[in-house]
Amino acid sequence: MKVLLHDDTPAYLCHGGKQVHAEKLYGSLRNLGIEVEYARWWDPDQKSDLIHSLGCSPFMVSAAHHAGVRVVLTHIVDEMTNSSPSRRLWHRTRNAAIREFAPGSLRRLFPWHVLPAIDQLVYTTQADAETAIAIYGIQPRRTHVIPHGCSADEIARLQAGPRNAVSYLVSVASIVPRKNTVLLARAARRARVPLVFLGKPFNEEDPYFKEFKAFVDGECVIYPGYVSETEKTAWMIGASGFVLASRAESGCLAVYEAAAAGLPMLLSDRPWARAYGRNPSLHLVQPSEDALAERLKPFFDASERMEGCTFPVLTWDDIAKRYLSVYQQALLEA
Repeated sequence: MKVLLHDDTPAYLCHGGKQVHAEKLYGSLRNLGIEVEYARWWDPDQKSDLIHSLGCSPFMVSAAHHAGVRVVLTHIVDEMTNSSPSRRLWHRTRNAAIREFAPGSLRRLFPWHVLPAIDQLVYTTQADAETAIAIYGIQPRRTHVIPHGCSADEIARLQAGPRNAVSYLVSVASIVPRKNTVLLARAARRARVPLVFLGKPFNEEDPYFKEFKAFVDGECVIYPGYVSETEKTAWMIGASGFVLASRAESGCLAVYEAAAAGLPMLLSDRPWARAYGRNPSLHLVQPSEDALAERLKPFFDASERMEGCTFPVLTWDDIAKRYLSVYQQALLEA
C-alpha cells in the first residue's frame, strides 16, 4: 500500500492544525511500515494506491477515481457543527433539495456535492460525523471517528515536572477571531487573572492581532509570542489550568496537549467542547466577555495540574493504526 497525504492549504500562508496532523500522521504511518509521501503536485511520476486528503477538493476526488486511486478524507466541519440549530436546519433542507432536484451543473457549484462519492470519511469528533451525515447526505457506513492525540514523547514531556499550586492559566491558539482571543484577553483583564497566550496571527499587521496586543500588560495578559515547542511545553507544565474560548473547533490539538499535561480546562459551551465528554476537570462557559470574566477567577483559584491526563489521550501511533484500518477498508471496497 502506498499513501499520499494531500491538502490544498499551504502551511506557508496559513499555518494551523492540519499541517501538524499531516506531520504526525506521516511519521507514525512510516513507523508502521506504510509507504507514505506528501503529494507532489509537480511530479507526474508520483503514484499511489490511496490519497488521504485533509481538504475537500472535488476535482482531486474525480481525477483520483478516474485513475483508479481511492480517496480518504479527514473532513473538518467545525463551523457547521457549532452553528445555530436554525442555520443547521436551513443548510440541511437546502442541501437535500439541491441533491434531489438540482441539475448537475448547479450541484457542482457546491464542493460538498462530492462528499458522498468519497470512499471513506474520517471525523475528529462524533458531533462532526453526525453533522456531515445529516447535512451533506453521507452514508454512515463510510464514516469513522478518529480523534487527534500526542506522540508518546510529547505525552512523557507534558507529564513531567512538578505539580504546582495556582500559578497562571494558559491558552494555546492562533490569534484570530474564531479563537475569540481578544474577548478572552478582555475577560482576563477584568477578572484580574494571569493568562498566558501562546500562538501567532496569520499576519502581524492584522488589525485583530494589533487589538489583542493592546491588551498585553505582562500581568493579566501575558504574551511571550510564538514560542518553540520546548518553550510551549515549559509554559504548559508550569500552568495550573487551560482556557480556550473558540466559537468553533474540530478536535483541537492544543486541547489534547493540555489533557496530556493534566490541566483542568475551561472551554466554550459549544458542541466542539462537549465532544470531550463529561469530566469533573472540564468546565464549560458561554463564550462572552461577561461570562468569562465571571468564571475565570473561581476557575483559576481552584485550578491545579493533576497527575495523569485530564482525559485519555491516544498516541499518534495508535491513531495511525486506526487510519490504516480505514485505508484498508477503502481499498477492499474499491
